[in-house]
Amino acid sequence: MRPSLRLNKPQRVLLVIAPSLHACVKTAKAFGIEPGLSETLRSVTEAYKLRGWSIGTPFIAQDRSSWGATKAGDDLDRALDILVGMGRLRIANPKDLKDAGAGVFDEAKEAAQ
Repeated sequence: MRPSLRLNKPQRVLLVIAPSLHACVKTAKAFGIEPGLSETLRSVTEAYKLRGWSIGTPFIAQDRSSWGATKAGDDLDRALDILVGMGRLRIANPKDLKDAGAGVFDEAKEAAQ
């Protein structure tokens, strides 16, 4: 019996966490990722949507100090703190960002000029 070969290893998902979809798009762009061009981004805008991700799933977020302006934002911030503390989620590293397409949009713009 031949061992199965995995030709296309699935890419790891990168969570973009913010209290609104608009803020998720803004966050992705701040990290150099064009949301429409990345197949690995998942936006999370509510605390309960943080359930069920694999241990060590990477995420990006920004301006968390302003999330407490609403109860939903505060809940999201608290849930994120708990899940990071448990190791369920982790802050994305440069490799995670590159895998998600960080800088690809800028490189394409430069090549077109």
